[in-house]
Amino acid sequence: MNKKSLLKKMSIVVASAAMVVTALPLTASAASYKSGDYTASVNLYVPRDQAPQHLYNAYLNDTAIPPKNAATNNVTVHISSAGVITFKLPINNTQLGIKTLGTADGVTAKLEDAGATNCTKHPGTRYNILEASVETENDGNSSISRTFETSALHAKITKELIGGLTITPYDNNFNANPVLQIDLPSDSITK
Repeated sequence: MNKKSLLKKMSIVVASAAMVVTALPLTASAASYKSGDYTASVNLYVPRDQAPQHLYNAYLNDTAIPPKNAATNNVTVHISSAGVITFKLPINNTQLGIKTLGTADGVTAKLEDAGATNCTKHPGTRYNILEASVETENDGNSSISRTFETSALHAKITKELIGGLTITPYDNNFNANPVLQIDLPSDSITK
């Protein structure tokens, strides 16, 4: 094959490829977040395998005893135009508390409102509010999960028996990797 015919074939291939490329849409349609305020389901929990009794995920924002229920539609979140999600989450479980919180990728977290401990055996600060800012890929994913590095927690689990007798089967400080789970409503996402 000579140079002239080779150049002719190459120019046909390049022209064909250019036609295919120009036929493609110039922008891809990807989901993202709509900026604004939304009611979302936000939970902070200790995974079952790290929880004091290893029976369930232990939700720090659940007031029930045992704290095994994820909350729904419990927090107002703000989503910025860059997809950053900010909120304040009450941590109001009387038998499970945070003493220190490790770091998590893409999360700026601050613990507030130090509360009184319900344990004289393990004194120390327990926090009642998690204020957080969570960076996202602004990809429109309705479920966002972040795991905190080693955090110090305290659990004092008491049970009341018939006749008013109270027992304490578990009263200890422990370390765990709490998980922050954010579930956004569908109206916060553009398609």
